[in-house]
Formats: sequence, structure tokens, C-alpha cells
Amino acid sequence: MSDITEQTVVVPKEEVVPAIPEATVEETAIVAAVEEEQKKQEQEDKEAQEKKEQEQAAEKEAAEKKAAAEKAAAEEEAAKKAAAEEEARVAAEKAAAEEEAARVAAEKTAAEEEARVAAEKAEEEAAR
Repeated sequence: MSDITEQTVVVPKEEVVPAIPEATVEETAIVAAVEEEQKKQEQEDKEAQEKKEQEQAAEKEAAEKKAAAEKAAAEEEAAKKAAAEEEARVAAEKAAAEEEAARVAAEKTAAEEEARVAAEKAEEEAAR
């Protein structure tokens, strides 16, 4: 009987190159092609998602701009209305002041007429 001694040989990892049978090479090529197709599909999906997000962002921005324009138009309309109301109030005050001035002038004219008539009567009585 011979004496067999077991020996362990340590081989650095980078030196170990497993032998690839011919069938495995073909399978590896198929797997690589499938992985490449998956990567391509993932990239297309990512680009489609980015495009969709850009479109949504553009729609949101357009909606915000439209809302801002509508708000500005409403504020401008409100300012015009307030200015028109103020103008009408000032015109009403002016008309009231003119009416008051006309009333005062009419009272003055009436008082002057009364005084004139009284003076004429006094002259007539004094002449008698």
C-alpha cells in the first residue's frame, strides 16, 4: 500500500479561469442578448417617463401662468371698478355741492327780491 498524502494547493483567484464548455458559450451569448434588450427597454421606459414628467411640468406651468393671468385680469377689473365707483362718488359730491350752491343762490336772490319789494313799499309809504 502506498502512502498518499493530501496536499492543498492555493491558487490566487485571478489565476483561476474556469473552462467554459461550448454550450455554455452559446447560452452566455443568449443571456447577454436578453440582458442587452432589457437594458434597452429600461432606457426607453426611463426616457418615456422623463418625457411624460416634462410634459406634466409644462402643463402645470401653463396652468399656473393661465391662473396668474386670470388673477391679474380680475384684479385689474376690480381696480377699474373701484376707480369708476370713486369717480361716481366724487361726481355725486360735486353735484350735491353745486345743488347746495344753487339753493343758497336762490335763497339769496329771494331775500334780495324781498328786500327790494320791502324797500319799494317803504318808499311808497314815505312818499304818501
